[in-house]
Amino acid sequence: MQDEFYLQRKCCKTNKRTLKENGNKPNINNLDFMRIWDIPTEKLCRNHLLGEHSELHAIWLIITQDKKGYFHHPEVNRWKGKLKALYLKHDEIANEMKTRGYKHNSPLNIVFAIGKDKQDELINSVDEQIKILGNKKCGRKL
Repeated sequence: MQDEFYLQRKCCKTNKRTLKENGNKPNINNLDFMRIWDIPTEKLCRNHLLGEHSELHAIWLIITQDKKGYFHHPEVNRWKGKLKALYLKHDEIANEMKTRGYKHNSPLNIVFAIGKDKQDELINSVDEQIKILGNKKCGRKL
């Protein structure tokens, strides 16, 4: 719990009021932080699609280059041992970016695409993720 509290305060969009409302205990299941969404990429608005692409590259580098800063972050943890799945997710995102007319010039090195080819661990259910995105009012119909 100590690590989760540190991570929430350090790298998640959590303010003191939210922590006070939760009795200074983080609720890791309701965090809105670094995230690779588990919903189809075509449902994401422009900002969430490009943000997810950026986050995916960050997670890839943290795992493949053994970066320490966010190594124990919940979103990073769920991709450990699943770099093949992360690689495939990147392909999905890159294809959606191209479909929308965006340029994509940041391929991942396939040499590191090892482990499971499916993500089977969720921080929030798909329904919860859709609700989180819906509450952002970014204009994309989910």
